[in-house]
This record gives sequence, structure tokens and C-alpha cells, in this order.
Amino acid sequence: MHQVFLLHLVDPYDFFSSFLQKNGRYLLEYGSPLPNLQSKVSDTVRCELMKLLDVESQYTCDWKILAERLGATTEEIRFLQSRKDYHESPTQHIINVFETMKMPLTSLRDDFIVLERDDIVQMLNLEIGS
Repeated sequence: MHQVFLLHLVDPYDFFSSFLQKNGRYLLEYGSPLPNLQSKVSDTVRCELMKLLDVESQYTCDWKILAERLGATTEEIRFLQSRKDYHESPTQHIINVFETMKMPLTSLRDDFIVLERDDIVQMLNLEIGS
């Protein structure tokens, strides 16, 4: 006896669109301009991020939480912590890694949205818009 399998065909556009929307991203309409997909953080924003994130706080997201979000291991975070003894910015290292990932700044901004750092989200929105 043969088994019959019914395939439910899903419109790939609908699936992809709903997947993106669940993850906070939206498809572009035909003919709309491409968003700014830059992955480089300007020196000005880099310095501001260092000022805001290098200060460890139990009340707000700091560089350690961003590092975890970008996939750093506990050992890598400890290494970055040890570099502070030599007056190196852990945030600087994290931004360097982010830039090598070639991800758009919108991705970094989205991480800060999840981390509820509205001050940094606003700064990155200005950077993305420029």
C-alpha cells in the first residue's frame, strides 16, 4: 500500500516576511532606497560608546552584556576585563570585533534596543541616518 503525503506549500515571501518581522526586521518595498548598511562605527560614536559602556554598572547594560550578546565566551570577557588594567577599553575591542563581522550598524542598534539602552539607540540612529 502506498502512503500519500500532502505537501502544504507556503508562499516563501510570506514566510520570510513574517520571520523577519518577528526578528524586528522588515522587507523593503520594491523601489525603496536601500538602508544605510554601514558597519563601521565613526570615531565620535566610538568614543561615546566607550564612555557609556566602559563604566560597569549593576543597573544598566555595560560592555560585558554587549560582548555576551555578540557571542563572546566567559574566558574572552575575562581577558577583556584584564586589559582594563592596561588602560585599554573593552568596548573598543568589542566594536573592533563587531566591525570585522561586517554586520550593519542596524544590527548593533537592534542589540541595544533589546538591552533597553535608549541613549545608545538614539546615538546609533543618528549615525545610521547620516
